[in-house]
Amino acid sequence: MADFVWDDLKHFMAVVAEGSVAGAARVAKIEHSTVTRRITRLETHMNVRLFNRLVRGWVLTDEGKTLHAQSVEIEHRMRNVERLSLAMGTVSGSVTLTAPPFLLSEIIMPALHGFHDAYPDISLRLLGEMKEANLSRGEADVALRMVAAEGAELVTQKICNVSYLFYGLPETCAVPAASRRFIGYSGSHQPYLSDAVLRQAAGRVVTVQTNNPRIAQQAALHGMGIALLPTFLAAQGPALQVIEPARLAISQPVYLVMQRDVRKAGRVRALTDYLRDNLSKGV
Repeated sequence: MADFVWDDLKHFMAVVAEGSVAGAARVAKIEHSTVTRRITRLETHMNVRLFNRLVRGWVLTDEGKTLHAQSVEIEHRMRNVERLSLAMGTVSGSVTLTAPPFLLSEIIMPALHGFHDAYPDISLRLLGEMKEANLSRGEADVALRMVAAEGAELVTQKICNVSYLFYGLPETCAVPAASRRFIGYSGSHQPYLSDAVLRQAAGRVVTVQTNNPRIAQQAALHGMGIALLPTFLAAQGPALQVIEPARLAISQPVYLVMQRDVRKAGRVRALTDYLRDNLSKGV
């Protein structure tokens, strides 16, 4: 099969469809001799005679009829591949993106400003979930995660960093440092933040734990303790202020994750490229 020229099969089908070599050459806008040469090469490769060259025209042999029947099926499948290729290259359809709720509302939504104007034929489905969507099962096309994904079938692209500081109400500053309380993080997907809070607390009381920075923010606003918050989240209101300098700089990368085959779809590329272009590298 290494020497098989698939284009020769196309010319064979054209001769059958047009009823003559001249008709096939006219449709393909090539010389009559080129079609003849391609058919001869195909016959030589297959070691069969596909047409009887008669004065009244070329007539399929039995072997030619068998090849034609098979070629119709091949042609049908190739057209399906062509349609699939066109569909994957278009920028229309639905794209599902999943992300932790606070990332979706505070980072992704501002970055999507103007997306619909640029891509009016793309419908976005945005899911704010703390659990990780199973991309291989089609639960989402694109996921935003705070940890790099593993798997040969997955593509992971870092798009920005989220910086954190320790915030609380101003009156917290009047409390002796040894008596300050903290708001912690729980959940298997938050070990980095949980460790950072415990390191900062250094044995001091952790009054409440949550898996959501927005809830931690609310807990801090209600005087329940010092919360480790993304700087962009804490900056939304003046009520909270930085209480203690972090013992170590705290920053988390944000990754776009998708299946290797899914990223080739035009609608998915449009979304991911738009996010990369419009997201601040540090938030």
